[in-house]
Amino acid sequence: MKKIEFTILYAGLLAVLTACGGVSEQAEELLSDNDSGNEPPSISGVPARNIAQGESYSFVPVVSDPDEDDLTFSVTNKPSWLTFNPSTGGLEGVPAEGDVGVYSNVRLSVSDGQSVAALSSFSITVTVEQEQNTSPQISGSPAEEVREGETYSFVPTVVDEEGDALTFIIENKPAWLVFDDETGELSGVPGAEDVGTYADIRITVTEIETDVSVSLASFDLDVYATGGTLSWTAPVVRADDSPLPLSELGGYKIYGGVDPESLELLVDLDDPTATEYTLPELTETTHYYAITAYNIHGTESSLSNVVSKTTD
Repeated sequence: MKKIEFTILYAGLLAVLTACGGVSEQAEELLSDNDSGNEPPSISGVPARNIAQGESYSFVPVVSDPDEDDLTFSVTNKPSWLTFNPSTGGLEGVPAEGDVGVYSNVRLSVSDGQSVAALSSFSITVTVEQEQNTSPQISGSPAEEVREGETYSFVPTVVDEEGDALTFIIENKPAWLVFDDETGELSGVPGAEDVGTYADIRITVTEIETDVSVSLASFDLDVYATGGTLSWTAPVVRADDSPLPLSELGGYKIYGGVDPESLELLVDLDDPTATEYTLPELTETTHYYAITAYNIHGTESSLSNVVSKTTD
């Protein structure tokens, strides 16, 4: 039976079919010529959609090709402030103040010479540059002990480059202290009832607008009881009973300890007009004290009589 041949165009391929159900030699040749077996390339990646003026933008797509064909890249709707690398498909650039705006339908494609793959189109929004805010800085070394009846005062040093409005808070503040939330100053005078240790005091400064906070290292504060007052009368004669004018006095030295036979120097008062000294409370025992005077040349007298005070 005579073959009747006809051709149809389907999906870009020319197929020659025979009416009797077989494939002719001509059809086999055409199919062989058009079926190259090429695997298309692939392209992926997530380019940034937003960037501020003055910042650096960079994106390189991830590309693969099973056949390891030579690849070429192309781009459509590229923003003028970006440069394009046709060898890698990379985009990079730094938008200026005049580039603020939205750049739509940017599309990257890759081709192996036979097939094309493309990323989904995307937009890039260039925003106005935001001022960089720096956190405030706080420093200082608060005293960690004070005697009852003495004034305690500490003000932290704070720096904020932008001059933002600040506020201060304090944690674990002793009741006898006053705290200023505008300056961070801590001040007060402890009484006898305030003697003790106050732990984990912490001062924090906060930017009101940004709510950014920084803190000093926490510290402990010890309030010591006083051990009484040691008083004396200025000497008016020397050891040889000759007169001693006050103008020749240089000051006094106070000695103390728990052994009256082994007193140590506690304080040197270079004030010839001084007539008393407040003693610290050291331990719960008996303490012994004595005093000497010295002249303007540094010559020191012998120890005075020894006095004692017992603490409970």
